[in-house]
Amino acid sequence: MSRPANRVSVAPVTGEPREVSADEICIVSGGDEVRYRSYVNHRIYAAEAGCDFRLEIGLGRPASTPYHYKFNLIDHVLPRYRWIVYVDDDVYFTDWRADRLVDLVNESERRGLWGVIAEGPTEPSGVWSAINTGVMVLRNDERTRTVLDTARSADIDDLRSAWDSTADGLFTSGDQDAIWATVKGQPSIREHLEVVSHERLNSRPHLYDGGLDSALAVHFCGPGDKRANVARFAERFGLGHELVPTALLDKYDVRRRERVSAVELQRRAVAERSHALARRIGRKMRWIRENRSWS
Repeated sequence: MSRPANRVSVAPVTGEPREVSADEICIVSGGDEVRYRSYVNHRIYAAEAGCDFRLEIGLGRPASTPYHYKFNLIDHVLPRYRWIVYVDDDVYFTDWRADRLVDLVNESERRGLWGVIAEGPTEPSGVWSAINTGVMVLRNDERTRTVLDTARSADIDDLRSAWDSTADGLFTSGDQDAIWATVKGQPSIREHLEVVSHERLNSRPHLYDGGLDSALAVHFCGPGDKRANVARFAERFGLGHELVPTALLDKYDVRRRERVSAVELQRRAVAERSHALARRIGRKMRWIRENRSWS
């Protein structure tokens, strides 16, 4: 569905909830650069759902961490829609029942929520987090803006010193921690944020034990070679590396289709193991310097 390039800003939403049409929703992704071809996946999913799509470069106000570019792009896009669905550039939609996302937005609207974010499920390394902000469903209202503005101005060092890893999981030194600390600190705001299970919004490759519709989207977060990880996941399901069914790639005339060869995947696997070893050695050397001991 096409839109004028310069959509008129709308005031923050007030009043009683109502049915939200798909064209009042925008799926938005980006950062400070375009790193992956996930935008093909996002654009086609949005078109199938009847939503708008924006690929944004979040330059503007100074970003204290690389994660803070998302605040810039959300600031730019949120005022133009009733709801937005922010997705990191290493997230790919996998459940192509396109009404699933619109239904989630309408459920959230009926319940008077300002946002929906998924839990951060347990990773293969054993770490987890209370939330993961790689996918956020956000309503254009004052509560959302309060959370984003407060989180944006939070001092990362202050957050780190107050962080309770037992209750809140991994500290990531970014927007995720700031948003969660902001929400926890305001009970009236927390009450209207829904934290859903990973499969409803933002899952991980190792948690797909059925078909691609096991979860709405897969997130290749954390360290490692993301392009190679996407390629390996795609091979499991017989897809190209945009993670879009061939029929839809044809429908939208996608002529360039990304593939990583088996030889290239092997080369990347060797490089990834070397990098992992170097990181372990680096951590050990830092520990030795700090503790003046080998063990």
